[in-house]
Amino acid sequence: PIQRAFIMFSIIIFAQLRRRVLSIWQGWCIAMLTMLIINPFIVLSESFWLSFGAVATIFYGLGSRLKVVTNQTYSRKIWTGWGHTQWVISVGLVPASLWFFQQLSILGFFANLIAIPWVGFIVLPISLLGGLCHFVCPKVATILILIGDKSLVCLWEVLNYIAAFPLSNYFLVI
Repeated sequence: PIQRAFIMFSIIIFAQLRRRVLSIWQGWCIAMLTMLIINPFIVLSESFWLSFGAVATIFYGLGSRLKVVTNQTYSRKIWTGWGHTQWVISVGLVPASLWFFQQLSILGFFANLIAIPWVGFIVLPISLLGGLCHFVCPKVATILILIGDKSLVCLWEVLNYIAAFPLSNYFLVI
């Protein structure tokens, strides 16, 4: 996930430096092509399909198709928009989840409400910063990577707690 995020970030920065305007789909395609050039066997990884599928689902599901009511307070708009995004991801990834894992997480919506911002706003920035600091100050980089690791351990404990609820998964029986 960090590699994919770094590639997407690099594509956006490169396009801005070149004063090019890319549509979201062009950026998505360039990121996917770049990942396939770097590692052609990544198509065998479920995480590749799930992450690019999640981003495509967000682009398609929220691309002027779902509107947030505009007469609400600002904080409520944020939560409504975030809830819509989570709902689109949860429903949109049902076929991929059933295909890859033969199961569906009934509490996945709530797990994603926690995991996506946790990874996006805590783990990913700390890890990227740690990777960049590695060349300047390896000791600071080590500390940042350890903080990122500890935050993932905390997230894992929260997700295990959610997964322990009875009937948290639906298993597809063929």
